[in-house]
Amino acid sequence: MLSVLAFVAVFLGLSSCTSYEPKLPASKAKSLLKKELARVNASGYASIPIGYFECNDDETRYALRQLAACELITYSCERVQKPERVKKTRRVKRMSYWSSYYDTETYWVNDTVTAYFVTTALTEKGQKLVVDSIPEVEPTEDIKDLRLDKKNDLSVYPESKVDPVEFPGATSTPLEEEGMMEMPGGDEEVEYAESSEVSSSAVVDERSAYERAKANESIEQVNVKAYEVKVVKVRNIVVTRTPTITASAEAVMEYTDVTPFGRVIKKVYDGQRFLEKDLSFVYYQDKKWAVKDID
Repeated sequence: MLSVLAFVAVFLGLSSCTSYEPKLPASKAKSLLKKELARVNASGYASIPIGYFECNDDETRYALRQLAACELITYSCERVQKPERVKKTRRVKRMSYWSSYYDTETYWVNDTVTAYFVTTALTEKGQKLVVDSIPEVEPTEDIKDLRLDKKNDLSVYPESKVDPVEFPGATSTPLEEEGMMEMPGGDEEVEYAESSEVSSSAVVDERSAYERAKANESIEQVNVKAYEVKVVKVRNIVVTRTPTITASAEAVMEYTDVTPFGRVIKKVYDGQRFLEKDLSFVYYQDKKWAVKDID
């Protein structure tokens, strides 16, 4: 009887070891996802044009006017006539030996079109949302182990003292050594006619209004804060045990701290939710559960 009981105990112990199945609770998955989002800097940013520039896109100018209404930028726009070759069509009557018919003919003419030049500047309110640079993605612990950012001081090694040029000056020519270069045409003398003096008041700017506006164009793309995201919940977790222990899930996400830049440019709003599908987790012997790297 004791032998039988001992056998049953050993069998149950082995069975419990072999049937161990690591689980991924929703709370653990949520914590892992939040940590991974912080690593990859999941905050949202937008880029806006600041300066004086041509902008013929109606939707872009509409967005800039909306940002001006939010008092984040100042905005003004001028219409400038631009000379341009324009393709037009006209209906013409064609004649043949037996009949006549109408056809569409394409032709080019010199015409003027309207170009729009916009002037924008950040207000004090908008300046507070500017970011000097978008934070880079922090490397994973596995990448940190490789110390890829380590700089080697090559000057401490004897091979660094060897000059890569074995015979210095062997291939240089006398002219090159003296810093001279022979120009085509030899010693030809060139005479320059003296230009007559012209008063500045007599100089006429023959450029078109569009060309003058284009010459003054100056634009800078500025990065600004748009929104933050938070994990509401991780759900529908499926654990797979072959060939490796992995899990798939989806996460309900929510936009928070949305700025007017996020509303106008990114079209997102505070409290708006979206579904992040195809999340992947993997179980490691040394690290336990971890999120597969999010690109």
